[in-house]
Amino acid sequence: MATTANFYARRNARQAKELLLEGEHIEIKDLKLRDDIKGEHIFTNYLPKDIPDYPTPVEFHITEVAHVTNKQGIQGILNSGGFLGKDSLSWWNLKISEADITAAEERFLESFFPNSSKEERAAQQPFLSQFTTSPLFCETSRYGNFRFTYQLTELLQAYKKQICDAEEPVLRVYGTKLFKQEIEYVVLVHSPQFNKEFENYPELASSPLVAYDGNKILWKAQAICETHNFQLAKHENTVVTESMYSHQFYVWDQAAIFLYGDQDFGGESKMITEISGEERSNSNKVHSCDVIDGRWNLYTGVDHNGDHYTGRRKHIPNLQVFNDSIHGHIEVHPLLVKIIDTLEFQRLRNIKQLGAGYWVYPGASHNRFEHSIGDCHHLGLTNSFDHQRLLKFARVCEVEVGEAKVRRPFICFRDKEADNVYDMFRTRYTLHRQAYQHKTVNIIEIMIKDALVKANDHLKISAAIDNMEDFSKLSDQILDQILFSTDDQLKDARMILEKIVRRRLPKFVGEARLMQDEISEETLKENWTRALETQNIKSDVDFTVTVVHMDHGMKGKDPIDSFYFYSKRDPSTAFKIKKYQLSSFLPERFYERLIRVYYSGSDEKILEEALMCFELWCKNMFGLQTEEEEH
Repeated sequence: MATTANFYARRNARQAKELLLEGEHIEIKDLKLRDDIKGEHIFTNYLPKDIPDYPTPVEFHITEVAHVTNKQGIQGILNSGGFLGKDSLSWWNLKISEADITAAEERFLESFFPNSSKEERAAQQPFLSQFTTSPLFCETSRYGNFRFTYQLTELLQAYKKQICDAEEPVLRVYGTKLFKQEIEYVVLVHSPQFNKEFENYPELASSPLVAYDGNKILWKAQAICETHNFQLAKHENTVVTESMYSHQFYVWDQAAIFLYGDQDFGGESKMITEISGEERSNSNKVHSCDVIDGRWNLYTGVDHNGDHYTGRRKHIPNLQVFNDSIHGHIEVHPLLVKIIDTLEFQRLRNIKQLGAGYWVYPGASHNRFEHSIGDCHHLGLTNSFDHQRLLKFARVCEVEVGEAKVRRPFICFRDKEADNVYDMFRTRYTLHRQAYQHKTVNIIEIMIKDALVKANDHLKISAAIDNMEDFSKLSDQILDQILFSTDDQLKDARMILEKIVRRRLPKFVGEARLMQDEISEETLKENWTRALETQNIKSDVDFTVTVVHMDHGMKGKDPIDSFYFYSKRDPSTAFKIKKYQLSSFLPERFYERLIRVYYSGSDEKILEEALMCFELWCKNMFGLQTEEEEH
């Protein structure tokens, strides 16, 4: 593993893109000058921003670390093989307490006002906690529900005994990692026996940002705010925070520790016996660990209520295990297995989850059976970090609605999560635009529909809706039934499906956005026929005109208008977010209609004429702009 001169892209454990520069801890001021990250998300959207004054750098002296898991509590640690992570690296965050923040505030003031008097220091009001808004300072992780917290000295003693044969571990600069808004300075810890393997990584003493003094990590934080709701102002020998009317998103940094191990690095399953669901949900923190025969007893400690507990697992007989392609091995309750093992549920094996999307994206082959199993599994697990982060900040507030000002409870979110709310709806639109309603998916769905309509008189497909037994037998297999049939009554339907299989699809003529919502699809078809006649193109050839609707989930409405938010300063008061508080990259319209035209003939001359006709038709008849002209 050699040190590289540039950042390189890789996939993290969540299969999301991140950038890594090995062997160096790069300060934010230097990151802004690097050419190798220009054009990347973090540079384009965050690093060049003009951010109001905030406390930086702030030196934290940290004695606790936390292991983050996106599994379910203690049992999730077992399922993932203990604390051993990707590439034999066990990942630990710094855990910063309120006491750490208070102590860091005092150090910051000493450096800011080295000559201040006791009276002036006494007059100083706490301020740093108002700036610690990055996910690092939250009680739970944005990447998962659970943080298992340990004393740093206990963790390293356990590592020293189990991995290092009682020798002192070596600390090195692993690198700088960039992910979305996050800058992570990673420290590598390894046994002295691996000095040769890691000799290209500098020792930690070379880092300008992270140090270790034998019992705590010293970290110079440069960006403790993810969102900036306040700015720092200097008044004589004190500092004050001034509220801002709008918040800005910026990068935030953290330090993390990678413990390298070439052997099993976790607890033992024999330590687990009985536990109730309530106890398991409360076991999200372990404040200490005991070393037993070189291993950690992960399952005794103190929960967040301060109560001692022993981690145990309730025994459920006859659990069935499904091997899921995404989630790995899934244990399913016997009662659920009874439902799964029915003909109606097994029918889902033969229904594609994304329909005709499989003909465009071969990887979109999963069916509704495995999708349902995965959804069942997700009912008890955390989801992606944005979703989990959004829920973490949700609360119920009373809102006055209607002219009568009736107070009703609404689920509200923190104001700083407004962009995450938008992302949820924007992702829906993007998936429809690029996958679900892709132009080729669109025409294949039309062809499948035409084939089923032509086969209906013979197979009586539509009649199945009136008979539950018949309906429960319908699946994608009906397409194979038509495709391989020799019945003359299914000839027309069979020919359509054969064109799909042989990839003899209608040619795509063009696409344009309709700015007039009142134009009906029938009117568009009639106008297209007249446009063909005007250009002396045979109108009896097979052209297909279709209109596609896409939105952000609420037709033409801005979805954010349906949400209420609350602020950190006043969490009991709900309000609507203002437009100026949001990103300037939001769309002007949240609903669009696309007109698409396809040609199913084989005459290339007619196709070329149709392409020209489509452009003229869009300009002259509707004042539209085609997709090609926009780019």
